[in-house]
Amino acid sequence: MNMRVFSLFWVSFFLIFLPTAKAGSPIGNAGTAKVDAGAFSYELRMGYTLDDESFSTDQRLRIRQHVDYGFNDWYAVRLVMEQDDRQGQDFTYRSFTFENRFQVFEKNKHGWYGGFRINYIGGDDGVDDELDIRLISNVPLSDKWAFRNNIILEHRFGGGADDGMLLELRTQFMRDVPFGEDIFKSFSVGVEMFNDFGNLRSTTNKSDQDHQFGPVAKASFDNGAYLQAGYRAGLYEEAPDHLFKFFVGQKF
Repeated sequence: MNMRVFSLFWVSFFLIFLPTAKAGSPIGNAGTAKVDAGAFSYELRMGYTLDDESFSTDQRLRIRQHVDYGFNDWYAVRLVMEQDDRQGQDFTYRSFTFENRFQVFEKNKHGWYGGFRINYIGGDDGVDDELDIRLISNVPLSDKWAFRNNIILEHRFGGGADDGMLLELRTQFMRDVPFGEDIFKSFSVGVEMFNDFGNLRSTTNKSDQDHQFGPVAKASFDNGAYLQAGYRAGLYEEAPDHLFKFFVGQKF
């Protein structure tokens, strides 16, 4: 079976057969499995949520800093610091993340990028620690279209954490467009959907889950700089009403 067809098959399986884990964050992304030896990058992410029915997500600003380095062609490390500001209160440190990214499938050999990530998130006081594994696929559908999918299984630790695994699915379709060709190296637009199914031991109705959908745009420059901006709307009551994100980064 063609590897790209295989990737789309198992993504469809999860969409159809699993009941509909951090989707609420506006600074989440459908990540890549690609690893380049010696590649170093820095990224700043900013996200803002509005929600008339929830204090914890209404007028909430979240900021993250990423440092990423590829040790070889199949293993990379990323360090992440996150800060949080809720409705103009004190801007506080939230968490530190240590990420290990492994590339298993190579586009030149298999027709797509595939792999997995193992992340440890150490939370501040009152925030549970987390361990998660992410199955990642990046599938070129044509010269213009590309597809990304992340399947995330997460376990939380701490006094307030429940037993069991949490499931999240992130999906993104992008299309290259001829825009700003005298400015950008590449420019693409598309849509993305984030689905937080919650704890698999206590699956709830869709109205109690966090599902988001919206447009996204990406741009890169000849000097290695890149941008991403997007908006997602909450599809059910549990999700924040409006989520805005803006990323800026530099690859070396």
